[in-house]
Amino acid sequence: MCASCGARIRADREWCLRCEAPLAAAPSSELHLPAWLRARGGGTLIFAAVGVLTLLFVGYTVWDRLSAANADAPRPSVSTTSRSSGPSQPAAPGREVSLWSATSLDARRKGGPELTTAELAAVRGHAEQAVATRPDDPEALNNLGLALERAGQTDDAIARFSRAAQLGPRNWAYHFNLAHALAQRQNWDRAVSAYRIAAGLYPTDAATQCNLATALQKMRDDAAAIPVFERAVQLAPADAECHLGLATSLDREGRTTDARREYKQYLDLAPSGPDADTAKSRLESMGSGQP
Repeated sequence: MCASCGARIRADREWCLRCEAPLAAAPSSELHLPAWLRARGGGTLIFAAVGVLTLLFVGYTVWDRLSAANADAPRPSVSTTSRSSGPSQPAAPGREVSLWSATSLDARRKGGPELTTAELAAVRGHAEQAVATRPDDPEALNNLGLALERAGQTDDAIARFSRAAQLGPRNWAYHFNLAHALAQRQNWDRAVSAYRIAAGLYPTDAATQCNLATALQKMRDDAAAIPVFERAVQLAPADAECHLGLATSLDREGRTTDARREYKQYLDLAPSGPDADTAKSRLESMGSGQP
C-alpha cells in the first residue's frame, strides 16, 4: 500500500503509479514465521524451548559421567561356602586373589575361589588394613568378615558382618553374609532374622529365600518354611535343593501328595544327588515305589 495515497502497488515497484511517491520495498529475505510464533508471547516460547534443550543436554552429560563412575565402583561382596571341589593351587604370577566377586549366588551351593594359606593371609591382611584405615566403612568390615569366615573364625566374622549391617542397613549382601555366618554357628533364630531382612531387600533372589526356608526348617517351623520354599522354587524351578527342602517340610506336615511330588522333582533334577537315596526311600515308604 502506498503510504501517500493508499493505492495498492506491486511489491517490486519503487514508485507509486498513482502519485509517484517513493515506495519502501519489502526485504527480499523476509522471514515468514508461523502464525503461532508471530502471536503475542511467541518470542518467549522460543527462548523457553532453547532453555529446555540446554537443560536436557546438561542433564544427559551429568548422567553419563555418573554412570561411568558407578560402573567402576566396587560392588558388595557375598559370602561363599568353604566346600572344596579339589586341592587348592598356588596363585599364578600376577594373579590378584580376592574373595569378593560381585555375585548373588547361593553361598550353600557354590564354592568361592580356592586359596592357599599364603593367599588367604594376604587377603586377610589387606582387609584388616582397610578396616584400620576406615573403621566405619561397612564394605571394609564386610570384606574382613569374609576373610575371617574363610579362615574359620566365624564368631569374629559375625561381629564384622553385624557391624557392616548396622552401618549399611539397606545393603542386602551385609545381611545375607551375617545370616550365613550365623547359620554356620547354628544360631538359627538370629539367622532367620538376618535372612528375613535380606529377603526384604532382595525379594527376587532365590538363594535368600531358600536359605531362609532352610533356617526355618532347622528351627522345626515347617509351617513357616513351606511358603518360603515355594517362593524359592517359583524363582528357581531348576534348583534341586529347594525342591528337596520343600519336600521335607511338606512330609513333616503330613502333606503326603505334595511331598511326593517334590521328592520326584528333586530326583528328576538330581538323580545321583547326595540325597537321592533318602528321597527314594521316602517315596517307597509313601507307597509310590520307584519314581
